[in-house]
Amino acid sequence: MAPAQQMTDNSDRTLQWVLLAAAVLGALAILAVASDVLARRRWRQPPLETALATSDPEELPRVAGLLGERFAQQDRTDAAEHAYRAAIGAGDERWSPVAQVALADLLSDRGERSEAKTLLESAITSGHPRAVPAAQAGLDQLRTGNSPTPEYETLEATASASRRTRVVPSRRVWSASTSS
Repeated sequence: MAPAQQMTDNSDRTLQWVLLAAAVLGALAILAVASDVLARRRWRQPPLETALATSDPEELPRVAGLLGERFAQQDRTDAAEHAYRAAIGAGDERWSPVAQVALADLLSDRGERSEAKTLLESAITSGHPRAVPAAQAGLDQLRTGNSPTPEYETLEATASASRRTRVVPSRRVWSASTSS
């Protein structure tokens, strides 16, 4: 085989490998984008502003809970209480127990331990996978007056560094997928 012919064959093979690699990388990129789009649709709930704009009645309990959480973070406890009670009143099996735990925490901060205990017990009987551990930790905290045990999900109060640890479902609970 002539050296010029061998050089042309090597160039053709190299070009074929480059084209194959480009096609594979292109396919992987398309697959990654498609997977990301599907994951976003399946696992992410719309943000508060989007949920507020919807007229879907099934979103209302979650929206009320998100509002309650936002008001609580802003130390607007009366508005937070009203929003949590709206979420509880909706009777949604997914979001009402979460709102019960959050409202119980708010009420226990105010010294309304009796109603907080009732809400936590109700959240425990719901069987909700995220609300039950948080409610048990809150009930333990009400009984003992100690801080929550570390195996339960907690958030630090954002209002001031001097406030105690709040036993509430994390933001992931309000924005979690419908699988919970």
